[in-house]
Amino acid sequence: EVKYSQRSDISDGSDSLEEQNISSHLLHPNDVHFPTSYWTERNNRMYVEDRILIDRVQSFSSSHFAAVDDFCEPTSIYAVFDGHAGYQCSQFCADWLSAYFVRKYSISHDIPSALFATFKQLDRDFMETNKKDGTTACVAVLSGHNQLTVANVGDSRALLVRADGTFKPLS
Repeated sequence: EVKYSQRSDISDGSDSLEEQNISSHLLHPNDVHFPTSYWTERNNRMYVEDRILIDRVQSFSSSHFAAVDDFCEPTSIYAVFDGHAGYQCSQFCADWLSAYFVRKYSISHDIPSALFATFKQLDRDFMETNKKDGTTACVAVLSGHNQLTVANVGDSRALLVRADGTFKPLS
């Protein structure tokens, strides 16, 4: 059975477009502060290997994460994990990226440094599971309404697409 992150409201791609209630996909899932939409597709596989994370950092209220108070502006994380040879690594990253990021940010108080440290920690911790699959990652952290930090691991990339159709590579 494929299990998804509680913070990643996605299907396994097995439903047809007619069976899905498209209007039920909220544009602000998990209380993120910027409208969001996504699409996943299973293609010819039995299951989807990719995962999506859409999360608002301030939604964490654990005493273990003192950095929550440091995010005085709305801060949201948008991530795509392109699973390779399985879904377990992309699932692991979708489940843990937000928590690791908040913890790393509480140490560095710098979003790029926290993302770099988060990627390294996720890699180390997943390697300890001895699972054989992997993932690429493309993560965007939007802080306030004007600071966007984008990071990637592997061959996944981010583009900023303007209303007129032009685009700018971000990673």
